[in-house]
Amino acid sequence: MRRTAAVPALVAVLSLGAALAAAQAPGVERNVTLQDCIELALKNNLNLAAEVLGPEVASATAGRAREIFLPKLAFTFGTQTSNQASYTYLDAADQITSDFGDYQGSLQQLLPTGATLSASLYSYRSETNRSFQTINPRFGSTLTFDFAQPLLKDFGFKMARREIIVATNNLAISENQMRQTLIDTVFDVEEAYWNLVYSRESLEVQKESLRLARELLAKNEKELEVGVIPPIDILSARAEVASREADILQAQAQVKNDQDTLRTLLNLKREPGAPAPVLVPSELPQAEAAAPDLEEAQTTALVHRPDLASSQVGLRTRALNLTYAKNQTLPNLSFQASVWSPGVSGTQLIYLDDDPLTGVIVDTVPGGRSLAFKDAFKFKYKNWFVGLTLDLPLAGRWLAWA
Repeated sequence: MRRTAAVPALVAVLSLGAALAAAQAPGVERNVTLQDCIELALKNNLNLAAEVLGPEVASATAGRAREIFLPKLAFTFGTQTSNQASYTYLDAADQITSDFGDYQGSLQQLLPTGATLSASLYSYRSETNRSFQTINPRFGSTLTFDFAQPLLKDFGFKMARREIIVATNNLAISENQMRQTLIDTVFDVEEAYWNLVYSRESLEVQKESLRLARELLAKNEKELEVGVIPPIDILSARAEVASREADILQAQAQVKNDQDTLRTLLNLKREPGAPAPVLVPSELPQAEAAAPDLEEAQTTALVHRPDLASSQVGLRTRALNLTYAKNQTLPNLSFQASVWSPGVSGTQLIYLDDDPLTGVIVDTVPGGRSLAFKDAFKFKYKNWFVGLTLDLPLAGRWLAWA
């Protein structure tokens, strides 16, 4: 029974011996303070480096969301030539050729109420060899102002700014998450640092305990020689020395583990094949008397805890999403208003006896594109429209109500 019980103990001692051998591998000692470790962790920690990218991405997303209230300028341009066979003897040629070109510029602005205000200028030029034309080539321009305001669905400041609010909240959450990662990193480094300080001090205590146990063993051996103590006391002293030696192996293994934990947090770089640096703490813990105030601690936690701040921002986002979801169930009722002013100009053809059917052009009155622009901007021909549009889906809750 004693041999069977001794085998696990021997295996444990051999394992601790292997750990001790690994811990005693040659390495360069490096004295570090707690502040040094914190700075190295903030500089080299990969988790923190990845978390820093979160606010940058969220900030770019928030900036892109704010662009919906920036004016949008658009241009379009097109030109075409069409040819077709003549299908009437009144045409002047066997082939009818028409050239057409147009362009448009528009400026659109989204308003905080969800309304859209736009202004556009459309212009074209048309020319053909078809007979009986009174203006050829012909120029046209139209200046248009449009206004559209949703009255139920998508109405209101929150609905129009929803993407901006959500993106801004996500930015705040991302910043709080980064703060939480910073706090966790600093806390983990402090914990690992003081654990290493404790394990190294504990190792020194175990060494001192082993020294005292060996002194007691030597004293007992001398007393045994003179017959002062019985032999059984020698066995007890030797067992105590063996126990202290096992404690030292455990303490050395703990020092190695704490070294590895701190090095992992600091992510120290080393040359391939080179031994890991041995970190030697140069500070000892300082005890300071403090009288904690429960109310002050609660207030500080409510103000400075990043996870709580993230939860509060998340609740605001959820409330906004709920409001938006309810708004999207409303009918799509919108108000539209338009004002436009067309202008037409071109080369006027004067026919014999003012009869285009004669096909004889006796004179021309030139007219350019600028005259069409002039009529459009002077609102020579005023046009306007006001209306309401109601869209009701023939399914879901509206069908049930019907």
